[in-house]
Amino acid sequence: MNVVKGAFALFAGLFALMACVINVRADNSDFRYTESLIDRGRTCSVTIHEYESNNGDAAVRVDGSIIAAEGLLPDGAIPLSDVGFCYMKIADLDLSKADKSGELSSACYTELSPVLLDLLTELQITSNYDPEKRYRADEITDLIHAADAISVSSVAELAAGYGERLPDTDEEGVTVASGLTSGIYLFAQTKSPEGNIPCEPFCVALPQTNISEISTGTKKYGPGEVWLYDISVYPKSRSVAIHKAIVTTDKNEEGEITGEKQVSSLTSCIGDTVRFAVTADVPKLSEGTRIRKYVIEDAMDPGLTCSGDIRLTFGESMDKAAPLTVNSDYKLDTSSGPGVVRIVFTKKGLARLGDIERESHVYLRYSAHLGSGAVIGDPGNMNSVSLLCGTDHSGDIRAVSPPVTVFTYMLTLKKTFSPVQEHFGDVKFSLSDGKEKKYFVKESDGVYRTASSDEENDQTILTSPNDSTGVLVLKGLANGTYTMTEEETIPDYSLLGESIELTVRNRNLSVDVENRKSIDLVHTGGGGLIPIVSGAALMIAVGCLIILRAACGSKDMGDRS
Repeated sequence: MNVVKGAFALFAGLFALMACVINVRADNSDFRYTESLIDRGRTCSVTIHEYESNNGDAAVRVDGSIIAAEGLLPDGAIPLSDVGFCYMKIADLDLSKADKSGELSSACYTELSPVLLDLLTELQITSNYDPEKRYRADEITDLIHAADAISVSSVAELAAGYGERLPDTDEEGVTVASGLTSGIYLFAQTKSPEGNIPCEPFCVALPQTNISEISTGTKKYGPGEVWLYDISVYPKSRSVAIHKAIVTTDKNEEGEITGEKQVSSLTSCIGDTVRFAVTADVPKLSEGTRIRKYVIEDAMDPGLTCSGDIRLTFGESMDKAAPLTVNSDYKLDTSSGPGVVRIVFTKKGLARLGDIERESHVYLRYSAHLGSGAVIGDPGNMNSVSLLCGTDHSGDIRAVSPPVTVFTYMLTLKKTFSPVQEHFGDVKFSLSDGKEKKYFVKESDGVYRTASSDEENDQTILTSPNDSTGVLVLKGLANGTYTMTEEETIPDYSLLGESIELTVRNRNLSVDVENRKSIDLVHTGGGGLIPIVSGAALMIAVGCLIILRAACGSKDMGDRS
């Protein structure tokens, strides 16, 4: 039993890595197992249940319990027939150490496939190979994931070129690889229905231990207590998809750009430019098939308008993408309004997309201005992008991206005076973001929004509350810490002694500000000065007395000496 216990963590780590690609469990039809040592003479099997779903992945299941296949699939999953897979053995399971110590080493895989090593060297993932080295399962799986990240197509072509081909999946989406010896196998989907995107290549370790409790007959086994020889996997295909993100930049302390990242939401000031990144799948074609339609459309909320600088590329990955030319490869249609970007591929552009044999994508990059029509606060300025495509062997496929959101917020200031006064419009405030003062455009009495760079003639730094109500509204602020300074106030009233620090954090902000008179007159008229004059005279008299006593003390000291 030590053999099983010693390998439990090993295979659990492998399954965690596999979870992002496939669902796994032991075959539920008279599955074969051993309670202690691995049976060297027993072969293994892998049953593939191929399905289509754009609704996300089900939770990973790795056990031998009797669970209906549909119980492992997300809502809306559809079994896919006529899907092709290839597989190849990429590492052997070495049981020699288990024979000596009774416990299976975590590094128990040897003889990594030479052609796999050649590919890893070509992709610059690894360059040195020690034939005596023993690998852990998670190390091998990490290598496959790294190769997938660089070129999924190269990994799939490796399995197709050097592996065994399985029969296409049947009407239930099922195909079986049997008679497999112990080791780690690479599986790759090599054939898909028109318009579908295949799953990424994945690894399966054979045999493997149970992760959860299983029952067979009257017996129950806890996690890691048996070896399973029959495994079912549930790889997921999907139809073509499109994804939209907001591009942000990382900067160091000196303000230099150190990198980019893509996010689903951000906060911005009105007048700022927001950068977008769209990635659209290109349907993988079978021989003799061509793409007849490919249209990308982005209809933004009224607060966002396209600012031009549209760049379109296509290829297997972003860093290998080739440029597409407007009016030659595609037509750009903005006639529906400044917030609508519609890209229609021409006959030449469709031919270029169809010429790529590997899985590829169209990459769209463009910018938009957050304008005066922006929604302030929730729900923000949302928009999605859509893809409409089809081949001459399929109908039109429409995909819509999850929405991305640009938020902007406002500050509401309520001005008061003590004693009460009117004509709040004589008060002037400025707002700084810590680096520089913000510029605003006046929309109405007491209402301002942050200015864009093309509004130089209308810009102002000083803002005033509504003359009658004392309310000042500053619209279009991003998250951050701001400093508000009172620059001017009405006669006989003091400016605020200190600036006000305000933090906008995912919500609109309100603040009250009160000013008091410079000198609080106790009475009306000239009599109000009497206490002030009397106090000043008293202070002068006390000062003179102190000076006189000090002088007398100095004279006495001189006489004694």
